[in-house]
Amino acid sequence: MQQNVYKNRLDILAGGGARQIFGVTGDALNAFFDAIRKDDRFEWIDVRHEENAAYMAYSHAELTGGIGVCTGTVGSGELTIPHHLHHRGNLGVRFLQIQRSDLRPEARTSKMARVA
Repeated sequence: MQQNVYKNRLDILAGGGARQIFGVTGDALNAFFDAIRKDDRFEWIDVRHEENAAYMAYSHAELTGGIGVCTGTVGSGELTIPHHLHHRGNLGVRFLQIQRSDLRPEARTSKMARVA
C-alpha cells in the first residue's frame, strides 16, 4: 500500500488511541477524508459546524479517557474550534485539532489563507 502524508497521520492517530474523528466535510481536508474513508480503524462523525465537532471530540475524550480528534475547514471554520474551547480550561483531557491538511502554494496568497 502506498504511504502518503494522510495515511501517516492516521497511523500516528491510531497509535495514540484515536478511533473517532469529528468534523465538517469539505474544503482543504478532502484528501484526509478520503484516507479516513479507506481506513477501517476510524469512524468519521460528520457534524454541521466546527464548534460542534470540537465540543463532541472534547466530551468524547473527557468521558472515555481517550483522545478527542476534530477537524476544521479552511478559514473561519478552523478558527472557531479554539475559540469555543478556550473556556473549558486544561482538565487533563487529550484533545487534537487537525487543520488545513492540504494547503497548496497558490492558496497561501488567498484572502482566506490570510485569516489564520
